[in-house]
Amino acid sequence: MSVFSGQLASVLTDGEWAEAYTPEVGWALGDGQDHGDDPAWDAAEAEALYGLLEQDVIPAFYTRNQFGMPSTWIGRCARAWHA
Repeated sequence: MSVFSGQLASVLTDGEWAEAYTPEVGWALGDGQDHGDDPAWDAAEAEALYGLLEQDVIPAFYTRNQFGMPSTWIGRCARAWHA
């Protein structure tokens, strides 16, 4: 599980991740329910994933401070390591 190794994760809120998730150590998608093969739900989750990537994940990695470091990303990794 990535939370134990300091890696950031972006996964569906089910199983182990739902129990370990906090916003400081990664990103979560979904409502924790099993929706089977519902195409409408798949489309909604895909849209949510793209939104999360565009608005949170990618800016966290590519936005650099005055030293050229991705401080938001590094901070999240550090918090994940200590979680």
